[in-house]
Amino acid sequence: MTPKIGPAASKLVNAAVAQLFARIRAQVLGRKRTDKDIAFRYNPDWTLTGIFDAAARSEGARPDQTTLRGLLDVAESYLDAAEARTKAHIGQTIQSFLQDAATKHIETGLVTVLEGRLATVFGEVARDVRRIVESESSIVRNMSIIDGIIKGNALAGVEDPTICFISVNDIHRCDECRDLHTLADGVTPRLWKLSQIETGYHKKGSQFPSMSGLHPHCRCQPTTIMPGYGFDSNGRVEYKSPGFDAYVDQRRTAQ
Repeated sequence: MTPKIGPAASKLVNAAVAQLFARIRAQVLGRKRTDKDIAFRYNPDWTLTGIFDAAARSEGARPDQTTLRGLLDVAESYLDAAEARTKAHIGQTIQSFLQDAATKHIETGLVTVLEGRLATVFGEVARDVRRIVESESSIVRNMSIIDGIIKGNALAGVEDPTICFISVNDIHRCDECRDLHTLADGVTPRLWKLSQIETGYHKKGSQFPSMSGLHPHCRCQPTTIMPGYGFDSNGRVEYKSPGFDAYVDQRRTAQ
């Protein structure tokens, strides 16, 4: 007879997963669900809220709480889906292992399986959550910076801000970031209008960059070029002249 996971064991496994994700929510979102009695310590500066606030302050803007709540809700929905997948995956993994052991006539039990398999499964969960957190952190940071850029440009009477992404020029920079974030010299930031920037996840090969970053672990950050400013030969921002439009100049030079 093939061993099966009983209701009591399933409940214990699901409770362990729920506690793990409650800790993750506290550390990432800075919030815990109302149905949880356990409080977890976390550093507010390392949460998505902390990242959002710091990015807004870097642009001299007040963090937009409506935008933040929307971003946190999206991030939490990803964590909810990851928690559900984890519970299902652990159940399937354990049952498959027990079935395989029974087929091979290997003496084993649920405790042995849990000790041997949960560490592997939780390692996979950690990698999955890390991807979610890193991707959402980039989105939260960039959206907060963009919000500050919009407010700053509005004060100067600019309705469609000129945007570029500061790209780290090292061996880790990918071709996509180089092509969309810099000119052919690989140094001078490529300029875009905010209206051209995509808001969803970037699809490789798209001719426009995205506020969400071009890929997981994307280090490029958005900034703005105000009227009158442009770039020197080394790609550094410098003042040109009153009324100088770096976006128009860059497009004219490229033709």
